[in-house]
Amino acid sequence: MRLNLCAVSAKISRMELLTTLCAARRLVVRTTLLLAACIVTRVSHADLQADRARDELTANDIIWTSIGETAAGSMPIGDGTLGANVWVESNGDLVLLLSHTDAFSEAERLLKLGRVRISCDPPLEVASFVQRMSFAENAITITTGVDGSEASLRVTTDAAFSALHVQLQSARPRQITATLECWRTSEHQLAGAELKSAWVMRDAPASMEVKESADVIIPIERESSAVVWYHRNEHSIVPFTLAHQGLSLIAASFSDPLLHRTFGGSMSADGFHRRDSSSIVSAKALLTADIIIKAACATTTSVDAWRALLDASVARVQPSARERFASSWVFADVVAPSVIDNAHPLRIGFDSNAQNRFDGEIRVLRFASNAASPEAIAAIPQHGIDSSGLGIVVARQSGSTSKLTKELVSTGSFTVEGWIVVNKAHATCRIADKMTAGGSDGFLFDLQDGKLRAIVGNITVMTTAVVMPTVLTHVALTYDALTQRVVIYLNGVAVESSSEIVGGQRATLSQALAAQRAVTLAATAGEFPAKFNGSIFTVAPKFVNGVAFNEDFRNWGGDYWWQNTRLIYHGMLARGDGDRMKSLFDFYFRALEGCRARARLYHGVSGAYFPETMTTFATYGNGDYGWNRDGIDVNVVQCPYWQWAWNQGPELVAMMLDHYDYCGDEQLLRERTLPIAREVLAYFDARFARDANGVLVITPTQSAETYWSGVVNDLPTVVGLREITARLCALPTSSVNASDRELFERVRAACPAMPLTSDGLRLSPAEKFDPVRSNCENPELYAVWPFNGVGVGREHLDIGRASYAARVERMTHGWTQDGMQAARLGLADEAAANVLAKLANTNPAFRYPTNWGPNFDWLPDQCHGGNLLTTVQEMLVQTVGAKILVLPAWPAKWNARFRLHAACLTTVTGEVRDGKLVMLEVDPPSRRADVLLGEGWMMPTMPTARAAQ
Repeated sequence: MRLNLCAVSAKISRMELLTTLCAARRLVVRTTLLLAACIVTRVSHADLQADRARDELTANDIIWTSIGETAAGSMPIGDGTLGANVWVESNGDLVLLLSHTDAFSEAERLLKLGRVRISCDPPLEVASFVQRMSFAENAITITTGVDGSEASLRVTTDAAFSALHVQLQSARPRQITATLECWRTSEHQLAGAELKSAWVMRDAPASMEVKESADVIIPIERESSAVVWYHRNEHSIVPFTLAHQGLSLIAASFSDPLLHRTFGGSMSADGFHRRDSSSIVSAKALLTADIIIKAACATTTSVDAWRALLDASVARVQPSARERFASSWVFADVVAPSVIDNAHPLRIGFDSNAQNRFDGEIRVLRFASNAASPEAIAAIPQHGIDSSGLGIVVARQSGSTSKLTKELVSTGSFTVEGWIVVNKAHATCRIADKMTAGGSDGFLFDLQDGKLRAIVGNITVMTTAVVMPTVLTHVALTYDALTQRVVIYLNGVAVESSSEIVGGQRATLSQALAAQRAVTLAATAGEFPAKFNGSIFTVAPKFVNGVAFNEDFRNWGGDYWWQNTRLIYHGMLARGDGDRMKSLFDFYFRALEGCRARARLYHGVSGAYFPETMTTFATYGNGDYGWNRDGIDVNVVQCPYWQWAWNQGPELVAMMLDHYDYCGDEQLLRERTLPIAREVLAYFDARFARDANGVLVITPTQSAETYWSGVVNDLPTVVGLREITARLCALPTSSVNASDRELFERVRAACPAMPLTSDGLRLSPAEKFDPVRSNCENPELYAVWPFNGVGVGREHLDIGRASYAARVERMTHGWTQDGMQAARLGLADEAAANVLAKLANTNPAFRYPTNWGPNFDWLPDQCHGGNLLTTVQEMLVQTVGAKILVLPAWPAKWNARFRLHAACLTTVTGEVRDGKLVMLEVDPPSRRADVLLGEGWMMPTMPTARAAQ
């Protein structure tokens, strides 16, 4: 069947066209599946590309040749619910820090399951060592030893159980011991700063006790061959929270997912016996072993019921890692610009504003295009000012400039060193400068209150080293582009440096994309959505910020911020991982009844709204709601950051409609999307007044977390309502009942216009608002992304680009959305720069490339990782109604091989090489007619090539 688009009325909306097209595509797919058993299909070029992609994926595995030593040097692995941080210590022990997506405590903290330590006698010899993360196999392999002492370890997941296998093969017999390490050995009371990891109870009064129970290890008398342990919540903070927030009368509308939640695991192996309460040991020295670590987490009537779940096989119908990476991939050869390759000259003794002039003399300054060694720097002061020094002389006085050649700046690494005399103590003045004042597009070397400081890109190094006044002094700055390490020297001695990347080199973009996808898949098949603030791969905070809490701590705790959580899920459809959105959709569906009851109680209206920050049981956090309620109405939420935030529901519905457009899941549409859409729109229909023209006047409201006061018709909510009502009204009549359709059409007719500035040239955060800013968002750009109304192939491209250029906040890290918005606007250079900055955001104290941040939240920052994936995907392929935009924002200098998914069960496979699109395969072929190419790109063959406008 081929849909004749020429027969479709020119007046049909693009939502209706998409619905019709996708319905036809779903019919084709169903027919194809029925005939698949008797039809031999051709091997397409795209299938051959999948074979090539598998090879390229293997070439991008993460490989280390030295041990990790601590959790900061660990590799993450998981099966969707059970995960582990895996590392090897100097004594040869293998350590797994175990975690689970659903292991919420009595106080709603997402706890670890514990640590498992595997030791060998004789120990593994780690002087010869290789550790590899295989993305296609979802396995960590480790090889150690030489000359008869070789051993290999393989950590992988299990298709039948929620389990990890640790498989050992050794060239010589070894006795093996596996030990559970628990730290929750007694009841624990949370207080002070540790309450930030139980956000629902953060800032609780000191008189209030917030406790978690101890873990239990089943005695050896009951379990002779396995170590079995668990944590069981016999109490919960849910009843207290409902009472505190005035919800007791409607408590039946809220479930308690914490009470009787039981989680833990077992550790066993053939040929092993229980040595003591926490260890199993092999009966003899072995050449091979398979240690199985199982886990289970559920709300159960008893421990015995949980124990039965632990050994029950799991019916898992999900693609393997190999299948997922064969269905979608992105490999990119990025050209990373040198941080000092800019239009600025090298300024000696002043900045780009001709200010911060050097107070004294710069006798000589030299520049070299490499990061000089400490020994080379140390030798210069020994020979005095007459030494030839390093590199070329760029100045012999302050106030001059030097135009560095392309060859000098292209490597990115550099050394600046010279002799200075400062006139007075506590001086603040430039020594050398090649950047925009206040920016991060180059470097500066200066004095701040008499102390040496350097900024290179987004790295700042401040020393305590004082340059003595009136004394001839040698100063030097080095920067290694490979390790991104900045070192400052005073008189030949290194006085301060930035952290060096563990392992010595950052991952490539291709590696980072594969690694982040794997980390996302490892933690998105549970009962609850993935946690934006670290997922299940957090480690002890001492490695992050030096705080001495244990591995159960994470900033921002166990609650779910919509603005953060969504970022993990937005790009899943383009990767073909739409099945992993289920936990997000189910989570908000479970909250729907309580949210509907609260809307009736708090505001006297029908429908439902979702709090921006929501507990696992659909309430506000108590600290956000407010601890002191004296004289405060029950419906007043005291945290102004999300007191009047309403855009969560419309964006959730938009994501669910995206899922329908891409996957055609009629059951999810019927059982999840439409019930949520009905309640979200009923809330707006009932809660807010209409003006004389019947248009909604949405107030009180706020524009994201940035504008709080005097806000009317905030843009994120308005564009969300406009988008979802149009899409809901375009659904087939057979999918929507009459009463729902009447509601959708009524709210659509009442939607306010998209807010613009008074001159109509830019997007506005709201129709009316007090311009005082309280956070670093650009809410006016929500019309570009996450919503789909403005951009390339859409409406108002000029307005969108003008708004982006005028945005107040310009950021690349954490939950900020600049990258996706640049891609939607076809701004290839801006999107590419954003991606490179994201890639550089991995924490230098950690080894694995997805340890982003902590940025605004915690490490590994899943907002940041999700945005990296989504930005790159949006640069390559976008879906706009029935159209597919290919290379809407891809820089010509970057080569790429990709396969991404588009709406209507469509895949797009392509290759960019040397500024040309050399291969493009669209499946089904009929969808090739819907492809529009980004500006400047041409089809690799003759079929119709249209440029996206």
